[in-house]
Amino acid sequence: DPKNNDWSHYQGAFLISPNIKELIAVAGSEINNEDEEIVTQGKALLEKYNVDNLLVTRSEKGATLINGRGFFHERVINKAEVFDVSGAGDTMIAVVTAFYIAGVPLVDCISVANIASQIVIEKIGTYAVNSKLLLDTSKKYKTFGNYQDDIKLNKSLVNKLISWDKAEKICDKLRKEGKKIVFTNGCFDILHSGHIDLLTRAGEIGACLIVAVNSDESVKRIKGPKRPINPCQARVKILSALECVDHIVTFEEETPEKLLSILRPDLIVKGGDYKKEDVLGSEYAKEVLIVPLTKGFSTTGIINKIGCADDRKQ
Repeated sequence: DPKNNDWSHYQGAFLISPNIKELIAVAGSEINNEDEEIVTQGKALLEKYNVDNLLVTRSEKGATLINGRGFFHERVINKAEVFDVSGAGDTMIAVVTAFYIAGVPLVDCISVANIASQIVIEKIGTYAVNSKLLLDTSKKYKTFGNYQDDIKLNKSLVNKLISWDKAEKICDKLRKEGKKIVFTNGCFDILHSGHIDLLTRAGEIGACLIVAVNSDESVKRIKGPKRPINPCQARVKILSALECVDHIVTFEEETPEKLLSILRPDLIVKGGDYKKEDVLGSEYAKEVLIVPLTKGFSTTGIINKIGCADDRKQ
């Protein structure tokens, strides 16, 4: 939550959350509270200060999240009667932080934080939102409904998806510390025992396992128009639940060569259907390890079995 015009000491921050006044101050020019102007200025600040995410709170227009993947506008759901705006910005950043740490995706964190801020401005003086009121209000407006039961039960939801830039920074840090970086990749369309065996093995032999996942469009180009079965967001969520996986990145290309050229891991781990000399991008790693396949398990085989079962029902 920035409080001055010099953001240089926030270089590399995960998230900065200015209001319109603070955004104008750091930009050094007038900015109208319009979507296009906010996004344009936000992108410029992201690049200038190497920040992962910019969350601009916009009063009656809600909030806008801007990052390397695009932007998202969270509108005001309920036109609240404003009594006091004290603490609204603090509430926004605090709730986003709390829910993100709990593993809720950032966009959903912003949705519930927007609700929290609206509750605060309806009160006189500074007001601390309690969890019951926040969750009940969020449920009323159907905000992040898929996560409510998990949050109430304090289950460990984990989102391990990071950007390429963040992954590069992590790899640079681990290298300086002399720690081994392990990399593997795949579609992971229907996660099965073979995948678990490979990922567990990969996670055991290094300090950090980075898993690269093909995007939906990438899978379609490789596997055909009927794939993937599970969208990228779902595949990432499932992989995030595995203890052996430290970080996940996605890529749009058919192979992870470009990503490997940036991360330069110590070790690439692939399944037994590959030969070391055929692993694309291997020149960017110190070595390649081929892990034997678990017999009887493959995504294609599972899909074929399901297809046969459907045929018999017909």
